[in-house]
Amino acid sequence: MRRLTSNPMLVARARLARCTVLFAVIACGAACLYADDKPLAFPPLGSAHRIDGALFGVDFVHRTGQFRTSDTGELVDFTLPPYGAIRYLDAEADLRDVPLGTRFRFLMIQDDDGRFTRLVAMQDDFSADAAAAVTYRLDEAKLDAGTLIATKHNVEQKQDDLGKIELRVTPQTRVWKAEKPAELKDLTPGDELLYNVAAGTAEHPGVCTDIWVGVDTHKAATEAQKKRFIDGRAKPKTDKP
Repeated sequence: MRRLTSNPMLVARARLARCTVLFAVIACGAACLYADDKPLAFPPLGSAHRIDGALFGVDFVHRTGQFRTSDTGELVDFTLPPYGAIRYLDAEADLRDVPLGTRFRFLMIQDDDGRFTRLVAMQDDFSADAAAAVTYRLDEAKLDAGTLIATKHNVEQKQDDLGKIELRVTPQTRVWKAEKPAELKDLTPGDELLYNVAAGTAEHPGVCTDIWVGVDTHKAATEAQKKRFIDGRAKPKTDKP
């Protein structure tokens, strides 16, 4: 482990491997539970299918929901088995924690009828970028045009320019800085951003719903979601001993 940490290139590869393979590994393991003919057989890596889309509705009691795909706008029903994993703000989450309309990466496996309706894992943009140690350095805020121009980069690996990105914003976009609400006009060049998006379509790109400014704010958002998840699973108090 020390050798791996001391080599920046190996560290970068390790992070990429973790981010891209994690969902697939979970999916393969989960699919084993549903292989009637070979319950212990490890399924092919390609048994999971990634679909990007916006969360449309949930029934967290029955662990079901629906999302709208980004490419075609099709509504997809899903069930979340007990082994299903949700990452929101780079922390574990329940269906009741995640806001409707947010873009997620849904990892699906087939049900008994061959349809991709079983949700193995889902994660938002914030979680995907945080897992890869990626942030977006603000270059310019064109608020009159409703856009932010930023540079994707990885400070840990000294990858200073991984490409430019244009983020769409509206007056409804929420900005968080130092754990407190802020405004778009408070953004300044050099700010380190993470964001979530209300998923759009191929013709109409999504708009940022939330922007978190600064590494400390990113960490605070993650810690708050961790607490929310733990508190949500706490057993209700009773008068019985």
